Amino acid sequence: MSKSLFRTPLIEGRMAKSVTMPVFIKALTQGSRVIGLPSDFATRPDHLERAAKIVRRHWRNYRLHEAMPLEYYAYIVSPGSSYRFTPTGELIGRFYDHPTIAYVQTKNGSKFTFGD
Repeated sequence: MSKSLFRTPLIEGRMAKSVTMPVFIKALTQGSRVIGLPSDFATRPDHLERAAKIVRRHWRNYRLHEAMPLEYYAYIVSPGSSYRFTPTGELIGRFYDHPTIAYVQTKNGSKFTFGD
């Protein structure tokens, strides 16, 4: 667990609306659905091709397909700016997404995110 919220750029697998698991369980799987990227990733000329390759690799290795299917991947280059990809790495288009913030807040107000 990390004491900081997720930073961009990142690629996040977004679950299908049919997933009705409790929020806590969804938060526990956040680490397996979020791919942190180097801070300069989005400035590289081939960043979309590289993001598509990462998406395809993640999709092949994602083991929660049945219980928590992914609808698409959001490659968030900065808060409020993203590209969406199908699970097979096809670019859907540009969107205005923010990273999902999955955390648990303790009684004393501390927040812990899930993942790395």
